[in-house]
Parts: sequence; C-alpha cells; structure tokens
Amino acid sequence: MSRPAALVVAPHADDESIGCGGTLVALAERGFDVEVLLVTRPEPVGRRREEHAAALRTLGARSGPGLELPQQRIVADEAAVAGVLAVLRRLRPALVLAPHRLELDRDHRETHRIVTAALQADRWTADVEPPLLWEYEVWTALAYPHLLVDISERVRHKRSAIGCYSSQLVEHDYVAAALGLNAYRGVMLGPGRGYCEAFAQATPPNPRHRGLLEGLCTYLA
Repeated sequence: MSRPAALVVAPHADDESIGCGGTLVALAERGFDVEVLLVTRPEPVGRRREEHAAALRTLGARSGPGLELPQQRIVADEAAVAGVLAVLRRLRPALVLAPHRLELDRDHRETHRIVTAALQADRWTADVEPPLLWEYEVWTALAYPHLLVDISERVRHKRSAIGCYSSQLVEHDYVAAALGLNAYRGVMLGPGRGYCEAFAQATPPNPRHRGLLEGLCTYLA
C-alpha cells in the first residue's frame, strides 16, 4: 500500500517552515509522504535553495518541481493553476496546506487563489477523493482558526528549520515571531501551555481523512 501524501504549497522558501513546520514533522512521523511545492524562485538563488533543502531535511519533507515565478509577482493565471493541478494529479494528496486567503502579503493571497482554483479544476471520482485543504498563517494571524495541531514535542525541529534560512534572518527574527504565535495559540486556544499551529479548514473531512488524521489535530468549537 502506498503512503498517504501531503502537499504543502509555499509562496516562498521558508513559508512552509514558519507556517506549518511542526505539522509537517508530525505528518512525516505518521508515515505521510510530505512534498513542498515552491511557487516562486528562491532568491538569492543558490544560497536560498540550499537553505530550503536543509530546512526540508529537518522537517522530514522533500521538495518537488517548483513553479519558478518571480517573487512579489505571483498571479493566479491559467499557467500557475495548471502547474499546481499537475502536481495534484501526480501526487493525489490526502491533505493540501496553503496560506490562508486573508494574508496581507499579496504573493500569499495569490497562492491561495491558485491552489483553490486547481482543486476546483481537478476531476474527482469514487477512487480519487478530493483532499482536505488546511490554510496556514504566516504574515497574518487567522481571525477564526478551525483547528490546532499541538507541536510542543516538535517545536525544536521547527526552530531548527526556520534557522536554516540565515539569509532571511538578518533583518527579521522569524524564529521569535513564529514560535511566539505558536505559544500564544497553545495558551489561548490549546492546552494552556506549549506550542500549537492553527489552521482554517476549507473543506470538510470524510471518513478516510478522519482515519488518517485521527489524534493529530483538535477542532475548535
């Protein structure tokens, strides 16, 4: 039996680690094949690709072919949607993770549009069920998250993964920002301590999804 797959669509190299790095570790531990699709071309090109590869190794994920779009110029056009659609049809993931629709960063909002358009364009059959779509937070905190993943036991992996992006940490302490938000989620919405990643769920789970993800997340009332 093939392993279940999870597809993470990241506008930029580091968004996967900041937004859902702890969850990726948890999915890999559950036996998921975790693939990250980069929408933009990493810049600086050589160095950031190396940082991205190191971060994914830390998270137990792997990189697939990216769309190679220029940063701050993502557009949800036919070509971009077709690129994501091709990955969906190749991987057939049970779970897709993408930035939430109200992120302040334009590239993030356009990435959300690309992913939702690709999901709507795909063809689903009795043998091929549509995946769950979880929307993660990076630049903008979710106002009304639907679920939490407790990453307290995996936060060291997330810290290390973000730390791989030394080129991006010169002016912004993304480690402190991401883990601060995760700590807030853990205290205010989670068990009252530790670290949690929050998500909006754009599609309802079916029985197969519930079986694959049982015990991974906590749904909020």
